[in-house]
Amino acid sequence: MSDNVDKQMLDWHSGFYAAAKFEFRNEPFSFEREYPLNKMPICIDVLINSKPGYVSENNIARIFRRVNVIEYKSPKDELTYVQFFKTLSYASLYIGNNLAVDVLPKDVTMSIFRDTYPKALFEYLRANAYEIIQYRPGIYYVKGNIPFPTQIVVTSRLGNMEHLALKMLTKKLNADEATAFINMAKELQNEADKDNVDAVLQISVNVNSKIYADIRKENPNMCPALRELMKEDLMEERTAGFNACRKEMEAENKALREEIARLRAENAALKKG
Repeated sequence: MSDNVDKQMLDWHSGFYAAAKFEFRNEPFSFEREYPLNKMPICIDVLINSKPGYVSENNIARIFRRVNVIEYKSPKDELTYVQFFKTLSYASLYIGNNLAVDVLPKDVTMSIFRDTYPKALFEYLRANAYEIIQYRPGIYYVKGNIPFPTQIVVTSRLGNMEHLALKMLTKKLNADEATAFINMAKELQNEADKDNVDAVLQISVNVNSKIYADIRKENPNMCPALRELMKEDLMEERTAGFNACRKEMEAENKALREEIARLRAENAALKKG
């Protein structure tokens, strides 16, 4: 993509919403984005509803219950104890607003997703009687005075070649994982899955354009979604190649004209002699 893209304007949350839907595409979940908690502009990033009693085999969704509150922090967002307890308040407010339909703490979970490891937050929680347990690489359960299961998912630390859609939303992309994600995308048949992959790649390509350009050179049969997103780069490369070829031809034509002029001059001199 063009280097003059304003990366600060990228809609990371739309990318995450698409990545979450793709990650859990085989689960019987329903999704709600920016779920309003009251008349004030307070919204849950993503609300995932599941069937009562359903237990997922997905490591991230293993703790999920009937209602799952999801908070996403983009690479430019902070994750301090302030944001942590604010998300807790969102989940608690959801329960308070839905007591009439029998939503209890035992029915709810909370998950916070972030690209980088929140060292300061974990240090604060440990210093204040909370326990951090690593369930799987990149998946950390928070135990303590919390009324419902809570986890923090650090996408950059998720297992190698696992949960790839979530791992694409980073400014420090792993080229091998990106290639694996592209190859997986090439095999997709479901249109909703393709749309979600497009949304993920829209963000990932913008902030990792050099890596994707290198991948494209090594993998010319890239998926249609990536070709479409990188068509500007493809056009620029073709234009650059055309211009280089034109300059080379112009140089060769100039040299040929000079050689013809020299031969004519020599021929004229021979005739005079």
